[in-house]
Amino acid sequence: MLAWFVLGSSLAATGASPKPIPTKDVPFVTKKVLVLNYDPVLTNHGSVRLHEYFRWGNPRQLTTNYLADLTEASGNYVRWVSTFVDVNAWPVKADGFVYDETSYLAAWSANKFHQPDGVDYGRIVQQFDLDRRVKAGEVDEVIIWGAPYFGYWESQMVGPSAYWCNSPPITRAGVPLYVIMGLNYERGVDCALESFGHRSESILSQVYGTWNPGTNVLHLWDKFTRIAKDAPGMAACGNVHYPPNGTADYDYGNTNKVLSYADDWLLNYPDFHGTTRQFNAADWNFDHRQYLKWWFSHMPHKSGRYSDGKLNNWWAYLVDFNTYPESR
Repeated sequence: MLAWFVLGSSLAATGASPKPIPTKDVPFVTKKVLVLNYDPVLTNHGSVRLHEYFRWGNPRQLTTNYLADLTEASGNYVRWVSTFVDVNAWPVKADGFVYDETSYLAAWSANKFHQPDGVDYGRIVQQFDLDRRVKAGEVDEVIIWGAPYFGYWESQMVGPSAYWCNSPPITRAGVPLYVIMGLNYERGVDCALESFGHRSESILSQVYGTWNPGTNVLHLWDKFTRIAKDAPGMAACGNVHYPPNGTADYDYGNTNKVLSYADDWLLNYPDFHGTTRQFNAADWNFDHRQYLKWWFSHMPHKSGRYSDGKLNNWWAYLVDFNTYPESR
């Protein structure tokens, strides 16, 4: 079991979160994203797209803001080149069911939707030739936008050695690993970032072999995700649903202050000093989206490898997982 930190050098600090020290020695990567926006035109309702009819978010703007937030939170490590495709169609469910304009609006009105809900991912992979395009280097990952009850997983990994990525894997031979993000334009950028966060939790659990919250710490991923509720006085950066001071899921506005090592991760990793201070939701402005950016920005993004052999740049695992044996 790894020791926690050098406790003798801990200090109490006050005020808002410090800014991370820029890391100049980590190169950036550029990832090609194919964005498939399932957003059918409602011909019987003014020929507007589904998101316009319900006055939901604009998928193009949501994509721009989501990818920009990830770039910023990664310390500019991951950059994106996106290809956006509007799909004037209703996605086909795994059992062959397909909504149309009338049936979807009726289901929405009655709050009674088709079950089973899951979409036919194999059909999407084939229709858009995803395996070939990924293998050819034309696409690194895929985003599919859609409405509620389109049947998407938040993230799903595809490939010969695909593993749990907040959903069961899609095993397909002869192609590099890639992830299909399933995002919802009824929701905001905060929820898109949350989906990427659960993807990150899955990938880092794969890299480190386990995920053990609480006091049973086995490795750095366990340490990073500690919360005060499970390990009083030893919290670090929390997880997607639980901030360091969280007491329930989505507790992003909690004003209760707890001692946390989050600044040590932000400023000192990999040479921990044991730096601590009191944290509460003011550090992320009591906001879901800002908390997730805060959480992502605290992830290690330095060059080299830690003494355990793992990368000092966790963002490489999250977006460049094919490159490293521990993440593929």
